Amino acid sequence: MSLEFAIEPLVTVWDELVRNAWEHWQETEMFKRGEPFNPQYERYAKYGPQYIVFTARDDGELVGNCGMYIMRSMHTQKLVANEDTWFLKPEYRKGRNAIKFYKFVEDDMKRRGVEKITMTAAPYNGACRIMEYLGYGLDKYCYSKALQAD
Repeated sequence: MSLEFAIEPLVTVWDELVRNAWEHWQETEMFKRGEPFNPQYERYAKYGPQYIVFTARDDGELVGNCGMYIMRSMHTQKLVANEDTWFLKPEYRKGRNAIKFYKFVEDDMKRRGVEKITMTAAPYNGACRIMEYLGYGLDKYCYSKALQAD
């Protein structure tokens, strides 16, 4: 199992991304709460070159993906990257695959001049431990609340 990492155009990987996203969605609290899964190509495509799709493939099969938004911070004007999603199929979450994938993304972000990456993970997710190993630190807590119409 030797993964190949790449940056691929959204238009060419969209259908594969949606299949992976559905698998990823089923692991989330949003899925457990019954929130709808409805990614839309047109919305992602509007970000153009600001949205980068990183892929992990095994013998051509998409087994992992990471989407990163790159922009200037509204507060500091520094170039920053915010993760939209980061996923590796469960059978590929062993060994150093995840670490190699994170490093691939980081190296590309550095090459682009990004000064800070923000990644998210649910507290129950093993990704937290990997990110801490790679030097990511807790920046803030993110709370959410579903608002119901009366």
